[in-house]
Amino acid sequence: MAENLVDRDLINRVISKVFSEMQNIQITSIQFPQEGMLDLIVTIEFVDGKKKDLLIVISSSGEPRIIKSKILDLLNYTQDGYPVYMAPYISENSREIIKEYGIGFIDLSGNAYISFENVLISRIGYENKFMKKRTIVKLFSTKSTRIIRKLLADPNRTWKTTELAEEARVSLGFVSTAIKNLAEEGFIDREWGSIKLINPAGLLDKWSGEYRFDNQTSIGYYCPYNDREQVFKRLREINGDQYALTMGAAASLIAPHVRSTDIYLYSSNNSQLIEKLELTPVEFGGNLYLVDPGDQGVLFDRQDVDGLSIVSNIQLYLDLFNYPARGREQAEFLRETVMEI
Repeated sequence: MAENLVDRDLINRVISKVFSEMQNIQITSIQFPQEGMLDLIVTIEFVDGKKKDLLIVISSSGEPRIIKSKILDLLNYTQDGYPVYMAPYISENSREIIKEYGIGFIDLSGNAYISFENVLISRIGYENKFMKKRTIVKLFSTKSTRIIRKLLADPNRTWKTTELAEEARVSLGFVSTAIKNLAEEGFIDREWGSIKLINPAGLLDKWSGEYRFDNQTSIGYYCPYNDREQVFKRLREINGDQYALTMGAAASLIAPHVRSTDIYLYSSNNSQLIEKLELTPVEFGGNLYLVDPGDQGVLFDRQDVDGLSIVSNIQLYLDLFNYPARGREQAEFLRETVMEI
């Protein structure tokens, strides 16, 4: 029997709403069995008197791993009817998994897919009503994004918890918590101790929607070298561990598309850059900006391009995505031409 995750009145309202636009169908009964694997049986009747049972299992999780287990139980059930998976919210990726098995789904946020004989109901686009704001924050907390960076950097890799902890430089316990949150959102598949990213594009979309480059601390400077190549020449004389180019200057070296003049660098040693580039601090109108990375994860997987240190493509995409002056256009060009997500 399902967990006590919602009351029956809510389930009844959702079921009624799903079928409300089907004029040739009416619900004749909604039963909550006390025994057996089914949590709910909904009987519908067509205008010709024919009836059909929807055989529903209810779970508190829309995680792919849980869904697959429940689906196998449903498919092995011998009672005649149409199998349906129900949860508080079912992500886009999880919906596709369910549909591949030829069964339906209904979530308590309003999304539904029912397809059998001459019946087709498709209600998509309702947001997760059960996801609290703190869950979103937790998903993209500073330490969590270290893990996400590693997953997105190699989206086809299957990970062990210990490997992620070591490479993301976080504890094993934190990895377990972060992976649980990602799995509940349908981004991760966890089987037999392995961790596999199953919706990298969706994860990057969600993260870029939350991320803002201008939330970071940056200091503007005037650089006397107006020719970008002159700046690059001097940067090549500095240890690449001391900085990482981002924004338009970095994009011009990886996927040139939108012309930009200002230069942004993440820096862990401002004094060396200030001296080498002969920078003068300005209150307004600078042409070079030193940005505090805030967390070492920002500098994960830096690239060496033509002797210059550049942020990872993931970080570059994030920085550009919500930035004005055609930042999103450049970000999407980078994603389409270079990134495999």
